[in-house]
Amino acid sequence: FGAATTLDLYLPAGGRRAPAVILVHGGLFQSGDKADFQAGAARLAASGYVTATVNHRLAPGAPFPAPVRDLGCALAFLRRGADDYNLDPDRIAVVGYAAGATLSAMIGVAADADDLAPDCEAGRSGPPAAVIASAGLYDLTTLADKRDVQAFLGGTLADLPDRYTQASPLHRVTP
Repeated sequence: FGAATTLDLYLPAGGRRAPAVILVHGGLFQSGDKADFQAGAARLAASGYVTATVNHRLAPGAPFPAPVRDLGCALAFLRRGADDYNLDPDRIAVVGYAAGATLSAMIGVAADADDLAPDCEAGRSGPPAAVIASAGLYDLTTLADKRDVQAFLGGTLADLPDRYTQASPLHRVTP
């Protein structure tokens, strides 16, 4: 779905149009793999959900906003392929844990932001129908001393104060 990204699809039996779930791995923005959610994806598919596990670009080689753009590409790819995969493009949830929760929250609150526009052929497709973000980092300005956060953002808070705010889902929430 993108030049540097991959996903695995788990399809339910039954042949009916189904809601979909995208699972986003954790790993402090620098590690992790879609295989981390293999068992969970298989259970969701057995329960009637089209499920995708996603690999996104990792820091430090691909700092923010690259992983958020990758998640937007995955969402757009699934929506574009809704007929092929027999999924309901209006009922796609994104679920993430830890760093994956941060990315999931960001796509939930800022999918239409110009600075996060997907950089893939599928393009922009809007926010998911739902987000479940567990144990994420939602205000990166409060974690500026953490090397993992600095790697994800490509520098320190002193060097990149705007990027720390832009990469924090909390600072993207609007009424």
